Amino acid sequence: MRVAAIGYGAFGAFVLSALKELPEVTLYAVAGRRAEKVQSFAEQMDIPHWTTDWRTLVSDPQVDIVCVLTPPSTHDEIAIAAAQNGKHLFIEKPLALTPEEADAVIAAVQASGVRAVVNHIMRYHPLYAWLKERIASGKLGGVRKVWFVNFASCEGLAPEHWFWDERQSGGVLVEHGVHFFHLFAWLLDEVPEPVATFGHAPFEAWSIVRFARHDAFGSFYHCFDRAGALERNFGGIALEHG
Repeated sequence: MRVAAIGYGAFGAFVLSALKELPEVTLYAVAGRRAEKVQSFAEQMDIPHWTTDWRTLVSDPQVDIVCVLTPPSTHDEIAIAAAQNGKHLFIEKPLALTPEEADAVIAAVQASGVRAVVNHIMRYHPLYAWLKERIASGKLGGVRKVWFVNFASCEGLAPEHWFWDERQSGGVLVEHGVHFFHLFAWLLDEVPEPVATFGHAPFEAWSIVRFARHDAFGSFYHCFDRAGALERNFGGIALEHG
C-alpha cells in the first residue's frame, strides 16, 4: 500500500516513522507548505516524492492511502477531497472542528466506499478493553459517575504554534480532550450529552456531560500549562458495586 502524508510536523514524523516499519506499507509522498523543509523531511525519511500542493497527492493514481496529519481546521477539506478521489484515509484526531464538518467527511467516505480511521488510540490499550468488558457484564452494577483530569505539558509548544489558535485547533477540548471523550463514550457504549463547558480557552477547559442511558454525569478537566515533569492524568468510573 502506497501512502501519501499531508503534514510532516512532530506528530507527522512520529506516525510516518511507525508506518515505515510496516513491510506492507510504502511511504510514497509527503506534502507540506514550505518547500525547503518538506524536501528535507522527505530526504531524511527516504520518501521519493514531495510537494507543496496536497491536492496533487489526493488525485495521484499511485496513492492508496492518504494520512491527514495537518492542523484540525484543515482535516475536513483534505479528507473529503481524498475520499472523492478514492483514497483510503488515516486522519489524526479530531476528525473535524464541528459536527457539520465531521458529517460531511463521513458522507464523502460512505459515498466513495473507501475506508477511513480516526487516530483515537486509547481504545486499543488492553487495560481499557478489559475494563469495557467488566462494565458491560453488569457484575459491578450500574454507572454512577465518571471523571477525568488531564494536566498536560505545554513544553515544546511555542507561542505561535497552531495549537494556541482556536480557529485552527478548536481549543483544548476539541484538539486534546477528544481522546478522553472518545474513550469514555466507547467504555460506556454511549455518546454523552453536553451540559456545560467553561474555562480559560485555549489552554484550559472543564466540561460536564451526561450519560443519559446510564443516568450518570461525567466531569472532564483539561489544561495545557504544566512542565513535563508535572504532567498527570487520572480519572475513574464509579460503579454501583465498585
